[in-house]
Amino acid sequence: MRKISAIITVLIMLFLPFPAIADDVPPYVRVLTNDVYIYATPSNTKPMFALEQTYYAEVKGVEGGYYRVEISNNVGMFNKITGYVLISKVDAVYETPLTPFYPSVTVSVTADSSKIYLYPDSTSSVLMRATNSQVMAYYGCIVTSGINWYYVCCGDYMGYVMSSTVSKAAVSPHPTPLPAAIIEPEDPIVPVDNADPSVDDPDSVTQSFDGVQLALILLITIPSVVIVFMLFAPSHKGVKKHEKQNFKSVATTTQTAEEKRPKPRYFDDYL
Repeated sequence: MRKISAIITVLIMLFLPFPAIADDVPPYVRVLTNDVYIYATPSNTKPMFALEQTYYAEVKGVEGGYYRVEISNNVGMFNKITGYVLISKVDAVYETPLTPFYPSVTVSVTADSSKIYLYPDSTSSVLMRATNSQVMAYYGCIVTSGINWYYVCCGDYMGYVMSSTVSKAAVSPHPTPLPAAIIEPEDPIVPVDNADPSVDDPDSVTQSFDGVQLALILLITIPSVVIVFMLFAPSHKGVKKHEKQNFKSVATTTQTAEEKRPKPRYFDDYL
């Protein structure tokens, strides 16, 4: 039983993955794509709006697979917003970026009026009705049921307006360019007729590599099998001793029986 427990413990130690060491929380994250959404909670499946591409958000903590971030800074009509972004959707930044971290863009009502809704849904509660030419702070947009909504702040209210009722949000890219995609150059194709004879044949290299792999597998497997066999193979000493005892017992019994057997009587015994 102890042998089995020891083997199981060794196997667990060999194959159990080591826990990953978490990286330091970056002070900022950058939005590299146009599908990065900010959520009200770290488990909410409904996003508030999409963050503006090329811009940054300040990180305030980590919860699960989300960064807790802040955008805007309570300057003018732009109230600070705290939300959550998926860690896998943003780029970690460890240096202070150029300002502005997030755009300060306004929109104005172009229709006779524009309703500000609690949610991006025309059936949700109406927080207020903004009049023509009223200016609102813009944060981002989201499309639901084919309607484009702007998330805005107007006075003490923050909510959603239909983009068709206000001016277009003119957001310029951040002054820091997005990182260019690194493309690995392809290796030049060498014609067969002019191939360099010093270059190894790929097939022979592959075969050599396969041979090395096979040798390593055998070197690991054979000793393991031998060790397991030695641990679980039955001991022969006890068996031999037991067989000797049985043989001795049988021999003794046979000898005793022969001694007790009456000797044959012959004619000469009666003379």
